[in-house]
Formats: sequence, structure tokens, C-alpha cells
Amino acid sequence: MAQITKACKKCGVTRPLTDFSRNKRFRDGRERRCKVCRSQAFAEWRVENIEKRREYQREWYAKNPGAKQRHDRDYHRRHADTIRARVARWQSENDERYRERQRMWREAHPEHVRNHSLTRRARERDAPGRATVDQIAARVIYFGGKCWMCGAPWEHIDHVKPLSRGGSHWPANLRPACAACNQSKRDEWPFAPALRSAISL
Repeated sequence: MAQITKACKKCGVTRPLTDFSRNKRFRDGRERRCKVCRSQAFAEWRVENIEKRREYQREWYAKNPGAKQRHDRDYHRRHADTIRARVARWQSENDERYRERQRMWREAHPEHVRNHSLTRRARERDAPGRATVDQIAARVIYFGGKCWMCGAPWEHIDHVKPLSRGGSHWPANLRPACAACNQSKRDEWPFAPALRSAISL
């Protein structure tokens, strides 16, 4: 008759054979310790060797560039629902703390806040293209940190061809602008700042 139970060498409890991990080195093809005892032992080892584990991880990731990003991306894809539920629960339990962290982050990263707003507007218009924070910063540097229409210090990022007129969100369609020029330009297209200045004179 086939063996269906086994006594754990660690805790001594007789358990079903399925409560023991497979291991071909042993006659019955199962580990000597049950899964519960092996899990507890591994948890204790992780606590006792936390610095050793961290050093091993640092060395492994240094030898395998991009592996951590791939691992994190795959993990988030597989556990997206669980992560969202965990985040939502933490936010509901720490509402004031969450709002304060958001405020501090926005103050420390104005370029990311601006890019998020631009990207949201482009998505609402179903505009093609995408621009990263670094690409937008490069456009500002290209124009010397000046408004592309009047030369004043820049304050806004302007879609040269407005999104409402079919403009894209590619970096080529983005330029720095002062608040006054950007607000007066609105959705004018085609736009010729030199011609408009001549007419106003």
C-alpha cells in the first residue's frame, strides 16, 4: 500500500505526504521536514542573515542590469489587483498622512506634476505622442529657458499646434512659453507671433 502520511523530523507531527515538498534524494521522494517547518526555518534564516541577503542582491543586480526592473514589472503585472487593494487600504487608513506626502512630493517635483498635467490633457484629447520629463527639459534648454514667442522667462509648456486643433504631444510640438503669451495664444492655429505683433502695432 502506498505511503500517504509521514512524520516530520522537526515537529514530529504526522501529516499527509502532500504537506512535504518533493525531493528525489530521499526514498519516498519527499523532504524530511514538513512545509510549515521549512517555511519557519527559512523565515528565521532571512531575519538572521538580512545583511548577507542584501549584499547578495546588490551583487546579483550589478551583474544582471535591468533584472530588477523586469522583476518588479512582472511582479506588479501578476499582482496588480492585490497591490491596488493594499494601496487603497493604506490610503484610507492614513488619509492625512497620505495627503501630506502628496503635497510634499508635488513641491519637490514640480516638473513631474507639470508633465502629468500635460499628459492627462493629451490623453483627454486622444492626441498622439508622448514626452518624458527629460525630453521636456531638453526643449526648455534648447530655447534657452525663454518664451519662444516673446523671449520672456518661461513659465508654461505650450503645444505649438494646439491639441484642440489636432496637435500632438510629441516633444517636437512642445515649447516653453511665458504665462501671458500662452494664455493669449490659446488655440490659435496657424500661429505666427511676428505677424500678430506687426498687426497689433
